[in-house]
Formats: sequence, C-alpha cells, structure tokens
Amino acid sequence: MILITGMYNVVDGGNGFIFQNIAAGISHEGPAFTQMAIESVMPGFGNPFVAVALFFFSFTTLLAYYYIAESNVAYIRRSIKIPGAITILKIVLISAVFLARLSSLKLSGISVILAWALWLGLTLSAY
Repeated sequence: MILITGMYNVVDGGNGFIFQNIAAGISHEGPAFTQMAIESVMPGFGNPFVAVALFFFSFTTLLAYYYIAESNVAYIRRSIKIPGAITILKIVLISAVFLARLSSLKLSGISVILAWALWLGLTLSAY
C-alpha cells in the first residue's frame, strides 16, 4: 500500500534523502506512512481506518497471548502448585500493557521481544 501510493522516503543513512516523496518532517516511526497512503486514495479515511485497525490488531493479539499464557500456566500448575498463578498472570499482563503505554517505542519493542522470548521458553518447557 505504501509502495503503490508512493507515500515514503528513502534515507541515505545520514540526514539526506535518496528518494523524497513526502515532507522531510514526517516521522518514520509509527503509522504515518500508512495513514498518508490511505489518505491519498480515500481522503478523510486514513487516520480513522488505521486507528481502528491498530486497536483491533492490538486487542486480538493481547487476547491470544493471554489465552496462550493462561493455558501454559494451567499446564504447569498440574505438576507445580503455585497459589494464585492466574492472578499473578493477570497482574503481569495489565502491568505490561500499562508500562508499554508509558514507554518509548524502542523500549516497547525491546520489552515485546523479551516477553515473547519468555513466552516461547514457557511453551517449550511444557513439552
């Protein structure tokens, strides 16, 4: 979508551009290029569409990860009795969402990678 509409810039590694199709002040982090691409095809629709799409993607991803984590905890609790394990999981999930909202994009990305690695380790330990 971004490539077809031409709503992107190519940076040469420094402060210059190899290809500049949009204003230089547009941040390359976040959904700005996607919003601009949709706006160029359907004016007035880009920002709301991307906001709703990000909400549903985030919400369903959190639900899926919570379900997987709760299944893993239930499996582990069969052999190791941990009182309040599901409550601890809920507190950790809510805290992670809250802290991710307060942190920078780079820190959020790093914490997501670490959390995914922890989830993978728990999943593999169940086998």
